[in-house]
Amino acid sequence: MLAQNGEFYGEPWVREDLEALPTDAEALLEYFDSQYVGGSASRDEDNFLRMTDVLRSGLVRAELRAGFYGALALIPGVTSTADVANLDGITGIAIGRTEPIRLGLRQEIIIDPGTGLIIGERQVSTLAVLGFGISSIYSLTAIETTVVSAAPQR
Repeated sequence: MLAQNGEFYGEPWVREDLEALPTDAEALLEYFDSQYVGGSASRDEDNFLRMTDVLRSGLVRAELRAGFYGALALIPGVTSTADVANLDGITGIAIGRTEPIRLGLRQEIIIDPGTGLIIGERQVSTLAVLGFGISSIYSLTAIETTVVSAAPQR
């Protein structure tokens, strides 16, 4: 079977043990913060990216997703924006963060407010010069999660 149990190339799709993670937002942020080993522009960027990587997997149960969203809100610089469209034009709530060191690049995940699932993500580049802001979408995706009874054939 291809990627049995979500393990691609012998590695689990999500490295964290989702059943062992706390659902409390502060405890969840503390867990991710304690795992920091560098490699990002900042500790806050690293926490944001690693949390959204797990959420993007589509494997996070609802109660834990709520904890993740609460933990993301505790990261400095994280904000939300209503009515943001994904690549398919479906609107949701964007949760994102601009990393100051990355010259205005903002990373966002787009959430369906009805289900709490990620429906897309985008990167927005913002440049401010002499008080005037110029924004452009750098990348945009759409994500759809469904449950199936069998994996497709190769």
